[in-house]
Amino acid sequence: MTRYQVTPVWWPDGWEPRDPLDVPRCIRPERRPDGPGPQMDYRQAVAAVHGLNRQCLDHPGATWYVVSEAEDPPATAAAGPDIAAVLAGAAEPPLRVLFPEGGGRGDCSHCPAHGHPCAE
Repeated sequence: MTRYQVTPVWWPDGWEPRDPLDVPRCIRPERRPDGPGPQMDYRQAVAAVHGLNRQCLDHPGATWYVVSEAEDPPATAAAGPDIAAVLAGAAEPPLRVLFPEGGGRGDCSHCPAHGHPCAE
């Protein structure tokens, strides 16, 4: 059974969401010292993201939230992370972000890179 989690990402400069379920085109996960959040079912994750992002729309900050597939912890997790790999960014698995129904991509027209292909 696939599990999901709420993942905080950096709010891209110049990006304006239209809906709490919007997912920016530029995604960069925030580093969390406490590790990934709790795993939950899809409905719970979407509801949590909607609530958190509704607050972000009311009081903008530097963080936005997306639903991502939860990663199974690697078998070597008990031994602790390889600090050199973490600092180099190599220890992070790819982020598999979902696009909930009703959400969009937001508005990138005010982004400094709005002329790049990612904004189309």
